[in-house]
Amino acid sequence: MRLLPVATLFSFVIGLLFASPAFSQEEKLTYERSYQDYTYNYDIYRRANSEYESYRLQYIQYKTLTAQENAREATVRMLQARDEVSKTYLTALRTRLSETGGIQDDKRGPLNSQIDASVLWFADHKDKIPSAGSLEDLVKDSDEASEYYKQKEYMLYDTLVTISIGKIAFIREKQDTTLGEIKTKVSEIRANGDKDTAVLERWILDTENRLTRSREKELEALELMPKLKGNQDKINLGVYEDILFKLSESHQYLKDANSYMKEIINEIKFED
Repeated sequence: MRLLPVATLFSFVIGLLFASPAFSQEEKLTYERSYQDYTYNYDIYRRANSEYESYRLQYIQYKTLTAQENAREATVRMLQARDEVSKTYLTALRTRLSETGGIQDDKRGPLNSQIDASVLWFADHKDKIPSAGSLEDLVKDSDEASEYYKQKEYMLYDTLVTISIGKIAFIREKQDTTLGEIKTKVSEIRANGDKDTAVLERWILDTENRLTRSREKELEALELMPKLKGNQDKINLGVYEDILFKLSESHQYLKDANSYMKEIINEIKFED
């Protein structure tokens, strides 16, 4: 009977970390709660996998019926724990997507639907694992989950990029509103002759340029998305890193713009 290779047991489970979220106190499944559920279940999986490795080695060494049954039961527990951690990861990802502003509904909706379908798939897969009568059947169940993950991998990375872009878009929208209010105030000052606004207007232009640069970097990141799928539909992690770098540049321009606006507001407060 063939046992699952230890090195590939959990290769399809995502090892991506989430940023610390901002969340409300509403009684609902928030990102923080769902992420805690994910980390809790990941710890259960790690213990189940360690137990599996132990029984696997015993079976390879002794080849007895008892060792075989112990290995089968340990494999069932490990595979069920793996499916559960996949479910809870997807749930955390979905809540993060739902709680992030700046995402268009025509993008958020389809991604939510795809994630929901994947959660149900892993739930069903977990339920059927105990029915496997042999280690060979369990190997097939494991391979089935691995293949399913490969099919959904792009969707997961697409969701992660969408969340990052949504955060940036939300901040930029707020800054556009604030800058509009500043421009109105500076126009009033110029009309009233209360202050020489030449410097303020130049700083406003600098701020607008930073916001424009932020949009350009975001677009550059989006242009890389078709390249995220590499050969044989595998995720090109180098392209993913490039996308994240472009988005970090976009975010930095927003930080610059925010600093500029603070400086403009402070300057408005002082008379010539």
